Amino acid sequence: MNEAYLATITDAFLAASGRGLMLSARDLELVRGWARAGVPADIVVQGIRDAFEPAPARRVRGLAYVVPAVDRAVKAWRARGVGAHTGASDVGAAALPALERLVAAVARAHRGAGSPAMAAALEITGRALEALAQRAAVDASVDVQDHLDALVDQLTEAAHAALPEAVRDRVDAQIALQVRREADLQGAAELDALRRAARWRWMRRHLGLPAFEVEAEAW
Repeated sequence: MNEAYLATITDAFLAASGRGLMLSARDLELVRGWARAGVPADIVVQGIRDAFEPAPARRVRGLAYVVPAVDRAVKAWRARGVGAHTGASDVGAAALPALERLVAAVARAHRGAGSPAMAAALEITGRALEALAQRAAVDASVDVQDHLDALVDQLTEAAHAALPEAVRDRVDAQIALQVRREADLQGAAELDALRRAARWRWMRRHLGLPAFEVEAEAW
């Protein structure tokens, strides 16, 4: 299960349920199960959205609530004969509209950057996105999502370093508190993935960026 898969599902569920920064250990087991089964993240997100329409009468505290709706979305997806994974050859030029919107979003964030260091981090990301769009336009074999995942890691680290020290410390403390709640139930690698996903989620909100995803649902 890669970070982008986890982040996409986490974002969708936390936004719908109004919960905090990350999923519980029990929730993560469900996400891992969908990943092992080859269910695309956008199908899980569709199930999450379906589960919250209409809005539930009580506060939802875990992903177990959406499992029936996700199961229905998975059955419908499989009935349509869609493959379990969208490869680079299926993306190609089809990703260009999403990449163009992402370039524009990063440009807006760059204009509103609060410091030269943040502006530099966003400028580098914007140039990399433009280069990726140019390459995808002529080469259908480019794995666009793989490149976007790498850019997420680079931008998260650079933007985190560019934050004022007081803000950075406050954000790290908030994320560390969330991660510690799962420390007894998760391995080191999973905790690190949770930490990085939570940091990227905070950074996206701070900068006003969309998810770095090629699927339409991410926009």
